[in-house]
Amino acid sequence: QGMVMGLSVISESALIGLVFFYLDKKFPWVKSNLSMLLFGVLVHTVMLLMMYLLPGGLQAQALSQVAVPVIIIYPLATVVLCLFFIAQEERVVSENLLKENEHKYKALAEGTNSVILKWRPDGILTYINRYGLDLFGYTEDDLLGRHVIGTIVPKVESTGRDLRNMIE
Repeated sequence: QGMVMGLSVISESALIGLVFFYLDKKFPWVKSNLSMLLFGVLVHTVMLLMMYLLPGGLQAQALSQVAVPVIIIYPLATVVLCLFFIAQEERVVSENLLKENEHKYKALAEGTNSVILKWRPDGILTYINRYGLDLFGYTEDDLLGRHVIGTIVPKVESTGRDLRNMIE
């Protein structure tokens, strides 16, 4: 019996959500806490109005039982959910920017005619660019995960000075 009302609520919620989605693309204020609260109030007020689509005398009974919680709690829950989804969206955007910057850095590091390498504080090599591999005559498998001393840096320089203390 409440199928018409249920489908109407789903439809109006989706329609109002789409309007806010497109407004968000044009106006930054749409993501403010106040506008999210107003969004929740609007959606749930229309939802309550849709209860008049219930058959017979069910409208008054349904409204008396759910109106106060729906108009007070649901909009607040809407704000919480909106904040969650905004945080998720910002995380995805940040991850995509990070991947893009990593790609740019790797392209720069791999395309330069200089040795670029990275090692952990304990001296274990974690990265060396193509130019460095070609210059030293190694493959990544030969170097990565091994100590920089004894691979591309000798243990002792030509004057006899121990180079391990410089690396660690």
